Amino acid sequence: MRATNGWVVALVAVLSSSLPAFAHDAPRDPNHSAAVAFAVPLEHITIDGNLADWPDDLPRYRLFRASEPYGATDLAKTKLNAGNRDFSGTFRAGYDADKDLIFLAVEIRDEDHVPFRPDPKLECEFCDACEIYTDGLHAERLTPWYEFDGAARCAAVQHVGVAGDGHGGAYANQWLNPGEDNPLMYGTRGKDTKTQFAWKRDGDVTIYEWAVQAYDRFPRATDLKPGARIGFDLVGVDLDRHDGKVTDAPAWVPFGRARWRKFDHADSLGDLVCLPSKAVLGSVSAKVTDATPTAKLAAGMIVELWQGPLPAGEFMCDDEGRFTARLPAGDYALKPAADRAEIAPTQTNFTVKGGEEARVELSVERLNDVAILGEKTVANMAAFYQAMDQCKETDALALLKDTPKLAVSRQPSNGYPAITIAAPKGLAKLTVALLDAGADVKAVEPGHGGTALHGAAWNALSDVAALLIQHGASVDATDREGWTPLMCVAESYAEADEKAPRLAVARILLDSGANPKAVNKSNQTAADVAGPVADRNEMRALLSSPAK
Repeated sequence: MRATNGWVVALVAVLSSSLPAFAHDAPRDPNHSAAVAFAVPLEHITIDGNLADWPDDLPRYRLFRASEPYGATDLAKTKLNAGNRDFSGTFRAGYDADKDLIFLAVEIRDEDHVPFRPDPKLECEFCDACEIYTDGLHAERLTPWYEFDGAARCAAVQHVGVAGDGHGGAYANQWLNPGEDNPLMYGTRGKDTKTQFAWKRDGDVTIYEWAVQAYDRFPRATDLKPGARIGFDLVGVDLDRHDGKVTDAPAWVPFGRARWRKFDHADSLGDLVCLPSKAVLGSVSAKVTDATPTAKLAAGMIVELWQGPLPAGEFMCDDEGRFTARLPAGDYALKPAADRAEIAPTQTNFTVKGGEEARVELSVERLNDVAILGEKTVANMAAFYQAMDQCKETDALALLKDTPKLAVSRQPSNGYPAITIAAPKGLAKLTVALLDAGADVKAVEPGHGGTALHGAAWNALSDVAALLIQHGASVDATDREGWTPLMCVAESYAEADEKAPRLAVARILLDSGANPKAVNKSNQTAADVAGPVADRNEMRALLSSPAK
């Protein structure tokens, strides 16, 4: 059902400030992560800190989000790329389906190794360490601190391994780790589980090797099998000395989004996905470019990969805007990271095939960049979008006539192209004026990826739908879930009291060549979403026997 479809707003709330997105495209919690690691089946891995038994061609995932939950650190304003000698961390992942163990090979370049810091004044003796968090159910639970009652109540299970052998075990905290274990398992005795840990120092690189037992809810272990997708995060903890003394707080560098106390906040974890074999992996070589060269957005930019509604990874571009990644075969969308609100919503789609490399480019620009639109256009933007939101077509037309570049702008609050707001609201004159001024009739809104024609179809606006088609709109355009305009009008028919306007739009689409047999990602045709089979379901009848 599409009852939450963004286009409904034009029918019931024309004063709304923006079009709401579909449920799974709603604004995400800023703590939630698009970070994803793919694990492959591994055999004969010995947990000893020696990574010679690890395949060298597995995907390597970089830790690049420095955070400061414990105070100021010297990593806060540095790029954590491969050339950073203070901290540069990567890891590889695998799993054993028979033993239900996750294997992790973590390598952190750190020129100042602090293995243990005994200080009786400290409540918790931080040092260089590696923290692992898992949530086998991927339920994204929150656990208030006052509900803590051992590992069984944790939203995510935490393991900590320390690169040292000091008295007191990992973090040397008698409340956190009364058994003086290394690794520790928060809320219980880790040595009573199948989890294994070893570390080794090799030059300026610290190696942390793990075999981690994940849990749905402790003590119920997670069934790791091909296709399993669990909540996962990995954190590198780095403590540095200056002139032989520790002066800064420990840096805390997670794979996913920065969020302190991840064991209480499973919504902040990324994903770990178990693949059937290494053979399904292909690769992508991507380059992000600046639409306006002076913007300098691409260098060091964080981008996301998505497969439909599911994240497929976060990556940091190098100084030239490039990154490479190993990915399982499939269709992907590349877009700027969700927390880069100043960048105009954009994406590019590509396909990865097993054993092959895909090459892709993404051009980015600052949202409503003054260098592109001009100062006057940006200054008039608030009044223009307010006029559209309030359906004051005359006012919007006057502003557009005064500043034609408004036609290629986006609503500042949500990034919707102007054409995807005007058309679904039935502002026919404004829609024509936008198209004449250069608006892209095929532009998509950032919520669900629908076009202006999707919106006009949902809202049964036959005149607007016809003029969009006349200006080149694709009648079979698909959004991210594979829905066409014909599917939108078919489902709105099922939900609306007034049926005739929906039938009129469906006839326009069919007469313009729309394919009634197209299927969305749920394998549904337009007829399938047109409501129950009934004697008087005219939409189903029309779609089953379209006019020639």
